[in-house]
Amino acid sequence: MKLKINYNLSLSELIQECKYNGTYDQVSKKINTDNFPIQHEDRQEWVEAKLYPLKSGFVVEEEIKKMNENGYRPATFIEVLTLSAKYPELQRSNLIVALSPVIENYVLTISGNPTERSLSLFELKYARTTLVVCK
Repeated sequence: MKLKINYNLSLSELIQECKYNGTYDQVSKKINTDNFPIQHEDRQEWVEAKLYPLKSGFVVEEEIKKMNENGYRPATFIEVLTLSAKYPELQRSNLIVALSPVIENYVLTISGNPTERSLSLFELKYARTTLVVCK
């Protein structure tokens, strides 16, 4: 899937684009600029991305090596939030994590169910799907 990444948006603007401010949507207070700093760049870029399954007991470094060997890299949290904005229904059936950054063994996660979507931190060892981007 194609994603147009806007590197000039603030974290709050990215979250607002995902429409996480509705009645049922939830955003963890730990999703903040201290944990997820953004270096603003005046550019936009198209990337090719896909969902990548993670197996139980995976080791991050080994998975990243496999991704790199196949021409991919882990998506950043900015790219995962962009996915959430463009394809909000994907997270209703997939718990999708951003492997960058890892904060004390927790990662940014988009998830949901038929009535709500959430943006939270999730323990890395339980992650099962991540987003990867073509290098």
